[in-house]
Formats: sequence, C-alpha cells, structure tokens
Amino acid sequence: MHLALDMTPAARSDATGVGRYARDLAHALIGELSAGDELSVCTRLSRWREHRQRFRHPQARNRWFHAFGGPGGRPDVFHGTDARLPERCRAALVATVHDVFSLDSEHWASPRFRARKRGHYAAIARDAERIVFDSNATQERFLEHYPETAARGRVVYLGVTPHFQPAEASRIAALRARYDLPSEYALYVGEISARKNLVNQARGLAASRTALPWVWVGRDSFGAPEIHEQVRQVPGVEPRCLGYVSDEWLPAIYSGASLLTFASHDEGFGFPALEAMACGTPAVVASGGAVAEVTGDAAMGADPQDPESIAGAIRDVVENPNLREQLAVRGLQRAARFSWQNTAREMFAVYRELVPRAS
Repeated sequence: MHLALDMTPAARSDATGVGRYARDLAHALIGELSAGDELSVCTRLSRWREHRQRFRHPQARNRWFHAFGGPGGRPDVFHGTDARLPERCRAALVATVHDVFSLDSEHWASPRFRARKRGHYAAIARDAERIVFDSNATQERFLEHYPETAARGRVVYLGVTPHFQPAEASRIAALRARYDLPSEYALYVGEISARKNLVNQARGLAASRTALPWVWVGRDSFGAPEIHEQVRQVPGVEPRCLGYVSDEWLPAIYSGASLLTFASHDEGFGFPALEAMACGTPAVVASGGAVAEVTGDAAMGADPQDPESIAGAIRDVVENPNLREQLAVRGLQRAARFSWQNTAREMFAVYRELVPRAS
C-alpha cells in the first residue's frame, strides 16, 4: 500500500493540537509499515516558508503537494489529517474530523473561519470514502449535520506519547526555576479561546476558595482580549500566562500542578486532560461530551455552565488527599490505554478497507 498523509498541520515548529496529531500519527504509522508499504508525508505548497517535519526512513518519502490536485507518486490512499482534502485526487480519500464546533455554534470562531470549515466538512461528506473521528461524541454530532455519512464513519482514539509521564522532582524544580512558578498551582493547557470556557473556570476557581494560583499554557486565539479582560475582573484570580511551551517542558508543568482545569464548552478529544492524567495529575473536565468519554471515571466531572459545579470539583480534589491519590492512579491507568501504536494499527485497518477499491 502507498499511503499519503497530510502533514501540513505540523509544518510549524510550535504546532499544537492537530499539528501534534499529524506528527505523532506519522511516527506511529512508520512503525507499523509492512514490507512493500510506502508512506508519503506531504505538506501543502502554501506552507513552504515554514518549518516542516522531515522523516528519514527507507519506506517514507517527504513530499510537497498542491491543495488542488494532491500529491504525486500515485498513492492508493490520501489521508487528510485536518478535515481537508484535495479537490481532485485519484487516491481513495480518508479525512479526520477532530471537532464540529463550527457547525454547532456561532460563538466560538469567526464567521470566516466557520465558513471555511463548513466548506471543508461538506466536501468531506461528499468525497471522503472514510471519515475518522477522534471520539464517538464528535461522530454523533457530525451525523446530526450529515446523516448520509454514517456508514463511512470510523472512531479511532488518539494516543499519548511515552514522553508524558510523571516528572522527577529535580525536573519539576528546574521547571519552577525556569518559569518562576509557585510550589502549588492550578493549570490550564490549550488555546485562549471562547470555547475553552476560561471565564466560567476562573469563577469556579475563585469560588473554590482554594487560593491556588492559575497557570495558563497556550497562545491567544478567538476572543482572547475579551477573555483576558473578563478573567481579570474575577476577584482573586490572576492567571500567569506562559504562552506556548514546548513538549520538552510540558510533562514537568503537568507533574508540578495540583490539578488541571479543563471544563471546556466544546472539545473533540481533549489532549491536555489525557496528558495530565499520564503525568499523574488530576483533571477537572466537562461532565459531558468527548473529554468525559475519553477520561471516564479517572477525572472529576463538572458542569461547564455552572461555576459552582466547577468550584466543587476543584475543592474536592484539593481538599481530599485520598480522592486526589485515587484520581492519580486511575488517570495513569486510563491514559495507558491510549497509545499511538494502537491508533496507527486501527488507522491501517481503515486504510486497508479501501485499498482493493483504490487499486
């Protein structure tokens, strides 16, 4: 099989979210190649000025491709990793849909962004032979808009790299010195955007009366100026904003935290919750949707619309050492079930459904 994987989301050296998905999936797929298989890791020409991932492996090729026609080399399968497919490509088409908030809400992205994403989703519903979702929750919501795609959908959970594990005390101490962090803090990891529900989480943290400082890791995104202003108005809450932090330091940031706050309005999977659990750090997450599906009983659920519910979950974790220990153990066990090796094997099963039709 000749597989072409769109690596465009990983073009930036500081890629997060979907970019890390593309990067880690590519590494995992390389580990699962059989004799005679070939993997083309492809980047759209529009990103030629940016840093890109390069893979050195006898069965892997680094290619550029045009967004209209797709890559050369006559691949059997083209996998669009960010809900986007070439307009004309002779390969069998697979697309990953990570979230559908642009279909469900007008409040969490700009009109231009939503229009572009809706166009991509419509093209996927029309052209993709297989549509891969990060969670059952995301698939169910996509089917509300495109019920005709039900037979083509597959759910393939993402993985956690082994890099995410409890950090040694010396590493945590080095982290605190590097970023001037307190010995105890609540942590948020992700974009500073409207759908992340940071204002309600700020109100919940204040209402918990735990007096924990709040550390934010992530870049500003949609609605960030208003979010910063509203959070500043919450008494007793003054986030320490670190911006983008590389994977080198993320395990120590998770490990040094008292808990992760991740009660978002909307998520397609929830990398930060799983990464925190892999580092032995309890997570407070939204009680419904994809993140609750992924974390199961290994995280504390809270109603994202209710700051008092978020406050109660935070307070329970901070004030109950037994519960905190139980969540740490459950989190480590739960996170261990999500490996990129499993993701790659399940993805190859999806690709192989199509190879006879593509040949």
